Amino acid sequence: MTPVGQHDAPPWNPKWDTFTLMVWRANDHETIDVKPAWDDEDLLRELNKSYNTLRSWRKLLSLKGPRYALYPQRIGPGRISAHRSLRIRFLLKHPERVRGRRDLMHALTRHSDVGIEFVEQWQVWRVAFLVLMLALLSMAIAIVSSILLHDFSTGFSIGGFFAQMFAVILVAIGFLHYEEL
Repeated sequence: MTPVGQHDAPPWNPKWDTFTLMVWRANDHETIDVKPAWDDEDLLRELNKSYNTLRSWRKLLSLKGPRYALYPQRIGPGRISAHRSLRIRFLLKHPERVRGRRDLMHALTRHSDVGIEFVEQWQVWRVAFLVLMLALLSMAIAIVSSILLHDFSTGFSIGGFFAQMFAVILVAIGFLHYEEL
């Protein structure tokens, strides 16, 4: 009897020399030239490189991170349910867990007219860190203003103004991410 999750995969004899796999992130995409000698670990490493390329410099400033990777890629703006996930988020961080296997290779190279799409969601820790830093910055502005002006009322009014401006900036960031420019 075969243990759960371990099964005999069909033999790996692809009829192609190079398979072109489309990788999507919102409206941007790029292609990966998949080699027949790769296993799932190699494919996941290339998917991770493609995802980082698609994010480019925005990965440093983004408040979002990958939630799902969908196969086949989503057509249209519809919402995504959790059951369509391939556990890619975990596997992108730990590709060594599937070393030597070709299950993902079989699934993604079966048809040439489909690809994989990365769907992102807000990262709670990034958002919380940003809000905390802005709150501390507005408090520091209030305290420094109070000391420099020798008037706590005016200093904390200035700090309150900055806190409101930071809130407006956070709302603007939320709208920009929601609208997917």
